[in-house]
Amino acid sequence: MNRVILLIVTMLLSYNTMAQTRQELENIIAAINAQLPLSLGPSGEIQAMTLSGNTMNWDIVVNDFGKSVGSSRFTPEAYRDMFLTLMPASFIFAPETAGFIQKLTELNIGLRLNATSEVSGKSVTVNISVGDLANMLNNEPDFKKVVRYQIENMKASFPMQANNMTFTNCELKNGYMVTTIIVDEAYNSMDLLEQNKDFTKQQMVQMVNQQVDLTFNINLFYCCMAEYGFAYDYVGSTSKKRVRIGFTPEEIVMLLAPEDDGEVIEEIEYIEE
Repeated sequence: MNRVILLIVTMLLSYNTMAQTRQELENIIAAINAQLPLSLGPSGEIQAMTLSGNTMNWDIVVNDFGKSVGSSRFTPEAYRDMFLTLMPASFIFAPETAGFIQKLTELNIGLRLNATSEVSGKSVTVNISVGDLANMLNNEPDFKKVVRYQIENMKASFPMQANNMTFTNCELKNGYMVTTIIVDEAYNSMDLLEQNKDFTKQQMVQMVNQQVDLTFNINLFYCCMAEYGFAYDYVGSTSKKRVRIGFTPEEIVMLLAPEDDGEVIEEIEYIEE
Protein backbone atom coordinates (compact mmCIF):
# COMPACT_ATOMS: atom_id res chain seq x y z
CA MET A 1 0.00 0.00 0.00
CA ASN A 2 2.83 2.37 0.89
CA ARG A 3 4.43 1.64 -2.47
CA VAL A 4 1.19 2.52 -4.26
CA ILE A 5 0.94 5.81 -2.35
CA LEU A 6 4.60 6.56 -3.13
CA LEU A 7 3.98 5.85 -6.81
CA ILE A 8 0.94 8.15 -6.88
CA VAL A 9 2.86 10.94 -5.13
CA THR A 10 5.77 10.53 -7.54
CA MET A 11 3.41 10.70 -10.53
CA LEU A 12 1.72 13.82 -9.15
CA LEU A 13 5.09 15.53 -8.58
CA SER A 14 6.16 14.57 -12.08
CA TYR A 15 2.92 15.94 -13.50
CA ASN A 16 3.35 19.22 -11.63
CA THR A 17 6.91 19.51 -12.88
CA MET A 18 5.82 18.80 -16.45
CA ALA A 19 2.99 21.31 -16.19
CA GLN A 20 5.41 23.92 -14.89
CA THR A 21 7.90 23.15 -17.69
CA ARG A 22 5.16 23.40 -20.32
CA GLN A 23 4.07 26.74 -18.91
CA GLU A 24 7.68 27.90 -19.08
CA LEU A 25 7.77 26.74 -22.71
CA GLU A 26 4.56 28.58 -23.53
CA ASN A 27 5.99 31.72 -21.93
CA ILE A 28 9.11 31.38 -24.07
CA ILE A 29 7.01 30.92 -27.21
CA ALA A 30 5.01 34.05 -26.40
CA ALA A 31 8.24 36.01 -25.94
CA ILE A 32 9.67 34.69 -29.21
CA ASN A 33 6.47 35.43 -31.15
CA ALA A 34 6.69 39.02 -29.97
CA GLN A 35 10.07 39.26 -31.75
CA LEU A 36 9.22 37.44 -34.97
CA PRO A 37 10.33 37.15 -37.71
CA LEU A 38 13.37 35.32 -36.32
CA SER A 39 16.38 34.79 -38.57
CA LEU A 40 17.68 31.27 -39.20
CA GLY A 41 20.77 32.66 -40.89
CA PRO A 42 21.22 32.64 -44.68
CA SER A 43 18.64 29.85 -45.13
CA GLY A 44 15.52 31.74 -44.03
CA GLU A 45 13.47 32.99 -41.10
CA ILE A 46 10.73 31.81 -38.74
CA GLN A 47 7.57 33.86 -39.21
CA ALA A 48 5.22 32.09 -36.79
CA MET A 49 5.51 29.62 -33.91
CA THR A 50 2.62 27.74 -32.31
CA LEU A 51 2.22 24.85 -29.89
CA SER A 52 -0.51 22.32 -30.63
CA GLY A 53 -0.65 19.29 -28.33
CA ASN A 54 2.68 17.48 -28.64
CA THR A 55 3.71 19.33 -31.79
CA MET A 56 5.56 22.62 -32.14
CA ASN A 57 4.79 24.27 -35.48
CA TRP A 58 7.28 26.60 -37.15
CA ASP A 59 6.18 28.52 -40.24
CA ILE A 60 9.39 29.26 -42.12
CA VAL A 61 10.14 31.30 -45.23
CA VAL A 62 13.17 29.84 -47.00
CA ASN A 63 15.20 32.25 -49.09
CA ASP A 64 18.70 31.37 -50.30
CA PHE A 65 18.37 27.62 -49.77
CA GLY A 66 15.19 27.56 -51.81
CA LYS A 67 17.09 29.26 -54.61
CA SER A 68 20.15 27.06 -54.34
CA VAL A 69 18.35 23.74 -54.53
CA GLY A 70 15.84 24.96 -57.10
CA SER A 71 12.09 24.38 -57.06
CA SER A 72 12.39 20.82 -58.40
CA ARG A 73 14.77 19.80 -55.60
CA PHE A 74 13.11 21.69 -52.74
CA THR A 75 11.82 18.52 -51.13
CA PRO A 76 10.97 17.48 -47.55
CA GLU A 77 14.02 15.20 -47.58
CA ALA A 78 16.38 17.98 -48.70
CA TYR A 79 15.07 20.51 -46.21
CA ARG A 80 15.02 17.98 -43.37
CA ASP A 81 18.67 17.08 -44.02
CA MET A 82 19.69 20.75 -44.09
CA PHE A 83 17.82 21.48 -40.85
CA LEU A 84 19.26 18.48 -39.00
CA THR A 85 22.75 19.45 -40.19
CA LEU A 86 22.74 23.20 -39.49
CA MET A 87 20.56 23.47 -36.39
CA PRO A 88 22.90 21.61 -33.97
CA ALA A 89 25.85 23.64 -35.27
CA SER A 90 23.96 26.82 -34.35
CA PHE A 91 23.78 25.74 -30.69
CA ILE A 92 27.41 26.82 -30.31
CA PHE A 93 26.51 30.44 -31.09
CA ALA A 94 23.03 30.38 -29.55
CA PRO A 95 23.03 28.12 -26.46
CA GLU A 96 19.56 29.42 -25.58
CA THR A 97 18.32 27.56 -28.68
CA ALA A 98 19.73 24.33 -27.28
CA GLY A 99 17.87 25.06 -24.03
CA PHE A 100 14.66 25.55 -26.00
CA ILE A 101 15.15 22.22 -27.81
CA GLN A 102 15.91 20.58 -24.45
CA LYS A 103 12.54 21.72 -23.10
CA LEU A 104 10.82 20.21 -26.14
CA THR A 105 12.46 16.84 -25.48
CA GLU A 106 11.55 16.97 -21.78
CA LEU A 107 7.91 17.49 -22.74
CA ASN A 108 8.03 14.90 -25.53
CA ILE A 109 7.19 17.57 -28.11
CA GLY A 110 8.31 17.23 -31.72
CA LEU A 111 8.74 19.87 -34.40
CA ARG A 112 6.73 20.39 -37.57
CA LEU A 113 8.44 22.69 -40.05
CA ASN A 114 6.16 24.31 -42.60
CA ALA A 115 8.70 25.75 -45.03
CA THR A 116 7.91 27.89 -48.07
CA SER A 117 10.51 28.84 -50.66
CA GLU A 118 10.59 32.59 -51.17
CA VAL A 119 12.00 31.95 -54.64
CA SER A 120 9.67 29.31 -56.07
CA GLY A 121 6.69 29.61 -53.73
CA LYS A 122 6.78 25.85 -53.22
CA SER A 123 6.01 24.57 -49.71
CA VAL A 124 7.14 21.47 -47.87
CA THR A 125 6.27 20.06 -44.46
CA VAL A 126 8.92 18.29 -42.40
CA ASN A 127 8.39 16.43 -39.14
CA ILE A 128 11.29 16.38 -36.67
CA SER A 129 10.76 13.73 -34.00
CA VAL A 130 11.69 13.99 -30.33
CA GLY A 131 14.41 11.44 -31.08
CA ASP A 132 15.80 13.73 -33.79
CA LEU A 133 15.87 16.61 -31.31
CA ALA A 134 17.62 14.46 -28.71
CA ASN A 135 20.24 13.46 -31.29
CA MET A 136 20.88 17.14 -32.00
CA LEU A 137 21.64 17.71 -28.33
CA ASN A 138 23.71 14.58 -27.76
CA ASN A 139 25.78 14.26 -30.94
CA GLU A 140 28.56 16.39 -32.38
CA PRO A 141 27.64 18.24 -35.60
CA ASP A 142 29.15 16.99 -38.87
CA PHE A 143 31.11 20.16 -39.59
CA LYS A 144 32.34 19.05 -43.00
CA LYS A 145 28.70 18.68 -44.02
CA VAL A 146 27.88 21.99 -42.31
CA VAL A 147 30.50 23.74 -44.46
CA ARG A 148 29.03 22.19 -47.61
CA TYR A 149 25.59 23.60 -46.74
CA GLN A 150 27.08 26.99 -45.88
CA ILE A 151 28.71 27.02 -49.31
CA GLU A 152 25.40 26.23 -51.00
CA ASN A 153 23.71 29.02 -49.06
CA MET A 154 26.49 31.46 -49.96
CA LYS A 155 26.32 30.54 -53.65
CA ALA A 156 22.57 31.07 -53.67
CA SER A 157 23.03 34.76 -52.86
CA PHE A 158 25.48 35.29 -55.75
CA PRO A 159 26.17 37.20 -57.90
CA MET A 160 26.45 39.96 -55.32
CA GLN A 161 28.13 43.33 -55.85
CA ALA A 162 30.02 45.48 -53.37
CA ASN A 163 32.66 48.19 -53.83
CA ASN A 164 33.01 47.57 -57.58
CA MET A 165 33.55 43.89 -56.98
CA THR A 166 31.24 40.98 -57.78
CA PHE A 167 31.05 37.85 -55.64
CA THR A 168 30.45 35.10 -58.19
CA ASN A 169 31.11 31.73 -56.59
CA CYS A 170 31.84 29.82 -53.40
CA GLU A 171 33.26 26.32 -53.42
CA LEU A 172 35.26 23.77 -51.48
CA LYS A 173 38.58 23.57 -53.27
CA ASN A 174 41.70 21.71 -52.13
CA GLY A 175 40.61 21.82 -48.49
CA TYR A 176 39.62 25.51 -48.58
CA MET A 177 36.29 27.29 -48.53
CA VAL A 178 37.00 29.63 -51.44
CA THR A 179 34.95 32.65 -52.50
CA THR A 180 35.69 34.03 -55.98
CA ILE A 181 35.43 37.80 -56.42
CA ILE A 182 35.65 39.54 -59.81
CA VAL A 183 37.39 42.90 -59.45
CA ASP A 184 36.29 45.71 -61.78
CA GLU A 185 39.69 46.95 -62.93
CA ALA A 186 38.22 50.22 -64.17
CA TYR A 187 38.03 51.18 -60.49
CA ASN A 188 40.50 48.87 -58.71
CA SER A 189 44.10 47.96 -59.46
CA MET A 190 45.06 44.31 -59.10
CA ASP A 191 48.68 45.34 -58.60
CA LEU A 192 47.66 47.60 -55.72
CA LEU A 193 45.51 44.81 -54.28
CA GLU A 194 48.51 42.51 -54.36
CA GLN A 195 50.73 45.12 -52.69
CA ASN A 196 48.17 45.70 -49.92
CA LYS A 197 47.15 42.09 -49.32
CA ASP A 198 48.97 41.87 -45.97
CA PHE A 199 47.20 45.00 -44.77
CA THR A 200 43.86 43.67 -46.06
CA LYS A 201 44.45 40.41 -44.23
CA GLN A 202 45.14 42.22 -40.98
CA GLN A 203 41.90 44.15 -41.46
CA MET A 204 40.13 40.78 -41.68
CA VAL A 205 41.82 39.73 -38.44
CA GLN A 206 40.52 42.89 -36.76
CA MET A 207 37.03 42.17 -38.13
CA VAL A 208 37.13 38.74 -36.51
CA ASN A 209 38.39 40.08 -33.18
CA GLN A 210 35.77 42.85 -33.15
CA GLN A 211 33.01 40.52 -34.46
CA VAL A 212 32.09 43.03 -37.14
CA ASP A 213 30.70 40.41 -39.55
CA LEU A 214 28.97 37.53 -37.77
CA THR A 215 28.66 35.42 -40.94
CA PHE A 216 32.40 35.77 -41.56
CA ASN A 217 33.15 34.65 -37.99
CA ILE A 218 30.74 31.73 -38.21
CA ASN A 219 32.20 30.51 -41.51
CA LEU A 220 35.72 30.71 -40.09
CA PHE A 221 34.60 28.72 -37.05
CA TYR A 222 32.92 26.05 -39.16
CA CYS A 223 36.04 25.80 -41.34
CA CYS A 224 38.13 25.48 -38.18
CA MET A 225 35.98 22.62 -36.87
CA ALA A 226 36.08 20.90 -40.27
CA GLU A 227 39.86 21.49 -40.53
CA TYR A 228 39.47 23.54 -43.71
CA GLY A 229 41.14 26.75 -44.76
CA PHE A 230 39.30 29.90 -45.85
CA ALA A 231 40.17 32.19 -48.74
CA TYR A 232 39.03 34.95 -51.07
CA ASP A 233 40.26 34.67 -54.68
CA TYR A 234 40.27 38.09 -56.33
CA VAL A 235 40.25 37.95 -60.15
CA GLY A 236 40.83 40.96 -62.40
CA SER A 237 37.92 41.58 -64.76
CA THR A 238 40.19 42.28 -67.75
CA SER A 239 43.69 41.05 -66.85
CA LYS A 240 42.40 37.84 -65.18
CA LYS A 241 45.19 38.31 -62.68
CA ARG A 242 44.54 36.51 -59.39
CA VAL A 243 45.35 37.42 -55.81
CA ARG A 244 44.41 35.17 -52.92
CA ILE A 245 43.89 36.46 -49.39
CA GLY A 246 43.01 33.85 -46.82
CA PHE A 247 43.86 31.70 -43.85
CA THR A 248 45.30 28.22 -43.56
CA PRO A 249 43.56 25.79 -41.17
CA GLU A 250 46.38 26.37 -38.67
CA GLU A 251 45.99 30.15 -38.91
CA ILE A 252 42.27 29.91 -38.27
CA VAL A 253 42.92 27.88 -35.10
CA MET A 254 45.34 30.58 -33.90
CA LEU A 255 42.95 33.36 -34.85
CA LEU A 256 39.98 31.88 -33.01
CA ALA A 257 41.88 30.69 -29.94
CA PRO A 258 40.98 32.66 -26.76
CA GLU A 259 44.64 33.24 -25.98
CA ASP A 260 45.28 34.76 -29.42
CA ASP A 261 47.22 38.00 -29.03
CA GLY A 262 46.67 39.32 -32.52
CA GLU A 263 50.17 38.51 -33.74
CA VAL A 264 50.91 39.10 -37.41
CA ILE A 265 50.01 36.12 -39.58
CA GLU A 266 52.41 35.08 -42.28
CA GLU A 267 51.93 36.29 -45.84
CA ILE A 268 49.70 34.37 -48.22
CA GLU A 269 51.35 33.47 -51.50
CA TYR A 270 50.43 35.25 -54.73
CA ILE A 271 48.68 32.94 -57.19
CA GLU A 272 50.14 33.08 -60.66
CA GLU A 273 48.07 32.37 -63.76
